[in-house]
Amino acid sequence: MEVIRNVAIAGASGALGSPILNALLKSELFNVTVLARQSSQAQFPASVKVVRVDYNSVPDLTAALTGQNAVVSVLTTSAMETQIPLIEAAMKAGVRRYLPSEFCANIGNPKAASLPVYHSKLAIHEAIKQQARDHPHFTYTLIRNGPFLDWSMAYGFFFSLDGGSTPFYDGGDRPFSTTTLATIGRAVVEVLRHSEETRNRAVFVQDLVTTQRKMLAIAQKVAPDCKWTPSDVSTADMEIMARDKYANGMVDLAASMGFFCRSVFGEGYGGEFQEVDNELLGIPLKTDADLEELIRGLLQYPSSEGRAVLNPQISDRSLKRAYRKMGAVTLELSKHEFDSIGALEENERGFFIAKRPFTFNMNESMVSANLPEEVFPFQTLCLLEDLSDHESKLMEQLLFESQRLSPRMKDSMETGLFWVCLAARYSSMFDEIYWTFIDRRYYGTFSC
Repeated sequence: MEVIRNVAIAGASGALGSPILNALLKSELFNVTVLARQSSQAQFPASVKVVRVDYNSVPDLTAALTGQNAVVSVLTTSAMETQIPLIEAAMKAGVRRYLPSEFCANIGNPKAASLPVYHSKLAIHEAIKQQARDHPHFTYTLIRNGPFLDWSMAYGFFFSLDGGSTPFYDGGDRPFSTTTLATIGRAVVEVLRHSEETRNRAVFVQDLVTTQRKMLAIAQKVAPDCKWTPSDVSTADMEIMARDKYANGMVDLAASMGFFCRSVFGEGYGGEFQEVDNELLGIPLKTDADLEELIRGLLQYPSSEGRAVLNPQISDRSLKRAYRKMGAVTLELSKHEFDSIGALEENERGFFIAKRPFTFNMNESMVSANLPEEVFPFQTLCLLEDLSDHESKLMEQLLFESQRLSPRMKDSMETGLFWVCLAARYSSMFDEIYWTFIDRRYYGTFSC
């Protein structure tokens, strides 16, 4: 195969896309083109050619990919369907190597492949394999790397960085392969350099194999003042709950996390790679010392002197100057740009948008990893279209924030204790309360 020089990347502004783009540029081996949506506000280095495209238009994508030797897709899972036109366009434009948005667990494992969260990736597999069969010039490589080591750790996927309760999936002793974002970027570069050896197959790469217990032991070593309380969580139970949610159309973060955890920590799901391509790609494995350094940095213990703190001897003048600069940045960020959505406040004149709208980067959908839905505060993420809509959404939000039941009250409602106490207090209502709420709860449906 001819040397790959011209590389197009889709999804270059995401959590993984940025490190991959940086690795491609740092190698100085490729002429890099970034494909970006017309509406994208992402900024890229001046040395990068940016082409605005419509991901739903095969002709538009074909024109953008003409002259490219390879395409690297780092589109998010939620945008998987846009890869189908991208694959077709790559074939028509004469692209020789396509790297789909794989970058995940070992979904070549039959058990992992059975998890619904990966079905969209498997559909992409079929699409690129069909193109490769029908058009020999078109080839592909699937990169599998396990969970992102640094990214997942930073967001508490392996253990809570703040101490307290932390889940141990299936006991926390199951070894799994994991890789940093930077190493994945390097793997992309090396796959393109070793195009013949990586042709039409899956490539496995890892930084190291570890366990949750080992990670937590290192964390306890570098942060002895922080206390953790492990709790066992069954990935089998998580999978059952996730499948039930999917079956009822609830394709949310909690359900996806159940499948992710099952594929990484579940027995027989291939979380630990048996063979890797690190040697072929020239990527050395990391050591326990490297892992400790990473954990130390994330826990913000830069040295044996302990956690960095504000200098108590700092002058008021210096402190005010620092806060003044931070305040200027905060004020700039608080400016709203969209007059149809925003944070509402009310004064004597009516409703108005007082600060920047609440936004959420969908590329960071894993940020809330392993946290149950009930710990998140209520937040309306609705488009507000007119004044009446503003008013109704505000009232809805105020009701949720001010009328919540206390944990004790909520528990009494769920256990039925509330109705028992109410019946005991109001004798005139005893019969109705008893037969409506108490008897059925404790003794089942009445039957003759």
